[in-house]
Amino acid sequence: MLRREAQATADRTKAVLPDPDAADVEQKVEKLVEQSKALRKELNAIMKGERPPFAMLEAHSATPALPRSIASFQHVYSMPRPMLARFAAKANPRLRLLPPYREHVSHSFGRYFSRIGLLQDIPRYPV
Repeated sequence: MLRREAQATADRTKAVLPDPDAADVEQKVEKLVEQSKALRKELNAIMKGERPPFAMLEAHSATPALPRSIASFQHVYSMPRPMLARFAAKANPRLRLLPPYREHVSHSFGRYFSRIGLLQDIPRYPV
C-alpha cells in the first residue's frame, strides 16, 4: 500500500522514487509524504497501530544515526541465540529501544503474530 501510494505521488508530481541507499533519501521521502494526503493517512494509521503488520520507529539523530523507520512483521526469521550474540557483539555501536518504546514494538509484534484469521469477516455497521 505504501509503495503504491508513493509511486502514484511520484508519478503525479513527476518525481522519481529515491534509491534507499541515496544520500538524500530522507529529504526526498519527506517531500513525497508532504505532497500526498494518502501517504500521510497511511503513515498516521501505522503510528496509531491500525496497521497490524507494521510499527513506526522514530528517527535517531545521535550516533549511529537512523532515519524514521517502519518495522515490518510480515517476514519473521529465527536464528540460533549464539549466532545472534556474536552478531550483536560485532555491531558496535548499535541502537536499542528504551522502555516504553521497546514494550510498544513488542506489543505490536505480539498483536500481529497472535492474530486469529476468521473464515468470514464480521459484518461492519454502516457509517
